Amino acid sequence: MKNNIYNRLRIALICFTLLAGIFVVSCDKDDDNGGSVELYSFGPSPVLRGTDIHFIGQDLDLVTSVVLPDNIEVSNITVLSSSEITITVPQEAEPGLVILKYKGGSITTKSRIGYTEPYSITSIAPVETAVREGEEVTISGDYLNNIVKVVFQGNASVDSANFVSQSRKEIVLKVPKVAVSGKIIVEDVHENQLYSDLELTILQPSLTSFSPTLVKAGENIVISGANLDLVSEIIFSGDSLVVAKDFVSVTSTSIEIVSSAYIQDGPIVLKAYSGVEVISSESITTVVPSALTIAAVNRYRAELEVLITGSDLDLTTSVQFTGGTAITDFTYNGTGITVVIPNDAVDGVVTLNTASGKSVPTDAIVLVKPIIADVTPNPVDANNDITITGTDLDLVKSVTFGNDLTVDVTPESGTSITVTVPMEATTGELILTMINGAAVNTSSVTINSPDYCYIPVLPDFETEINSGKVFSIDVVNGAALTEVKVDGNTTSSFVEGTTMYVFIPSKASGKTELTLISATGSISYTISVIGVSSIETVIMNETHDLGSWANEAAGGAFRLYKPSFEGVKAGSILKFYFTVSGTPGQMQINDANWGQQAMLEFTDEVQTSYEMELTQGFLDQILNTSDGWSETAIVIQGQNLVVSKVSVITFEASASETIWTGSQVMPGDWSGNIQLSADLFTSANVGDVIHVKATDVQTGAQGSFKNGSWTEIAAGTDYFDITGDFELTITADILTALQSGGLIISGHDYTATEVSIGS
Repeated sequence: MKNNIYNRLRIALICFTLLAGIFVVSCDKDDDNGGSVELYSFGPSPVLRGTDIHFIGQDLDLVTSVVLPDNIEVSNITVLSSSEITITVPQEAEPGLVILKYKGGSITTKSRIGYTEPYSITSIAPVETAVREGEEVTISGDYLNNIVKVVFQGNASVDSANFVSQSRKEIVLKVPKVAVSGKIIVEDVHENQLYSDLELTILQPSLTSFSPTLVKAGENIVISGANLDLVSEIIFSGDSLVVAKDFVSVTSTSIEIVSSAYIQDGPIVLKAYSGVEVISSESITTVVPSALTIAAVNRYRAELEVLITGSDLDLTTSVQFTGGTAITDFTYNGTGITVVIPNDAVDGVVTLNTASGKSVPTDAIVLVKPIIADVTPNPVDANNDITITGTDLDLVKSVTFGNDLTVDVTPESGTSITVTVPMEATTGELILTMINGAAVNTSSVTINSPDYCYIPVLPDFETEINSGKVFSIDVVNGAALTEVKVDGNTTSSFVEGTTMYVFIPSKASGKTELTLISATGSISYTISVIGVSSIETVIMNETHDLGSWANEAAGGAFRLYKPSFEGVKAGSILKFYFTVSGTPGQMQINDANWGQQAMLEFTDEVQTSYEMELTQGFLDQILNTSDGWSETAIVIQGQNLVVSKVSVITFEASASETIWTGSQVMPGDWSGNIQLSADLFTSANVGDVIHVKATDVQTGAQGSFKNGSWTEIAAGTDYFDITGDFELTITADILTALQSGGLIISGHDYTATEVSIGS
């Protein structure tokens, strides 16, 4: 038998780090060593004859031969580096000191070399027949009493403590579970290893059949074969597995297991403790629900139930309607499945899904759609309400008018929907869109376009409307406009072509009502106004009854002087305080030479003031016109007005501090939020306004202000509808909450880009 000996030691250590008993220290040098060759250590010692021994030192590449006892000189030296050489120990070598010769000298080791006995393997039994786990194997040879471990293929090993018996000539041991066929290895205490020439054949599991092949989850499967008690686990398609501890029963010829709900169609795999896998030639087919019927408990309508009957329904893990998401919230009573039709379901099959990954459909169903009975009034004027009556109208989420104008709705009942007709809507059928996306049409509705002035498109979120400034916007039927009110008070306005110009009073701020009045009707809008801080300077504080165009001598007409307007910027306000003593009240504003600049008329006897924007042209006219003898800027006269005071109002932008910027998406599921710490509000005051800039605002979007405990910071702030930027005015209670717990801004269907505090 050929013995292949492998030394697993690799020596790379200097003398003071080596293990005693494996390498020995040898630091003496021969007296005639006049060179630089030095020996630190050698080993292993003892060493197995016929294997390599290593020498560690300095300039060992200069060594020409090594002399072993008794006077056996080895000149076949392997130089690994200048600090390491090896030789193979001859079989005839004896214990004793070793001499390293080199040109000009030699070194004799201080320690003696020793040897282990040359163990060998002559036979393995049985070798002609296969063995299996637990059976005995006999290894024959010599010096086997020095062996501490036997290693099998498959990284299985048996330590000498677990040998059945051990002597110089023989080792008897049992085959471990994890061993596989192949050569065996014997190993001594120094980790020297010897491979056998012969190979041991070790039995592994084999599979002949399994039953049943059509399997329902929870049923038992019986697997037949040989050596099945060596199986550690059974693997099914879909990565479902059963481990040995969960087998119902196991013998060498049979395994019984309970099938899992998650097994999928395909072959099965037996995995042995050794890691060897055996794949079946047959495949499992999993049972699915069958013979399905579906019926409406009442009718096929969203939010009502259906009953599904058939066989093996207990395998169902979810129910999915066409167009909808999988539903796990259903009831199975042993004979049938009851499930609620979701709002997003559309016409089509209903699918039952199983844990095995299989699905099976029912017959297709047709869902109930709204039926329209009537639309009243018809004809209808734009911007007026219409009422749609019928059945199942609570399934409707929006109404689309002619000109492709869609209005989201929340039906008040299943029989009625009230919706306001958009201003730009045109005559035609209305389209009622359901929550699931399906749609039904009404009969044609005649829509009368308004003949009064209105705004077809309100300002977008980026448009800034400032108090104390003129705001312009496109209107329809501008010629019909007779008056404009801001928060219920008349303000100056005019129309050029299709554009309306409106002066926004200085006191307007935040959400502001803008009302357009025509002879045939009126309409109001809510706009967002950026407030400004103002300084009001009184320039006349005397009472003048204009009477019926009374002159200055009679106490009627009066003058305002140029010093009052010096440094005043365009956009400032000239404000008159008065009482209307009769209608119409009239006020004529003239320059110093009595050139008329404006004629104001007041028909509302409860009106007590009027604000007029000072344009640059007006300021230039009154400041550059001279009567030649005074500093007069304006001469005022009129009738049916008692003027008590005149002031000039100048403006500064409101102090505003940005406390957060970014791009926080507020998804439809309320998962987005901005959390602002309390220290951001240390300088806030009662009356300040928190402004939130919002973009990408979707239909139905909502905002929310909460305190640090995630409850509404004030009544009505838990959620509220938004169409653009929104704000919160700080009260005493809100300020306390802000400065103790901060602020949480949330909502859905918009993106917040900035939060600021303004006075």
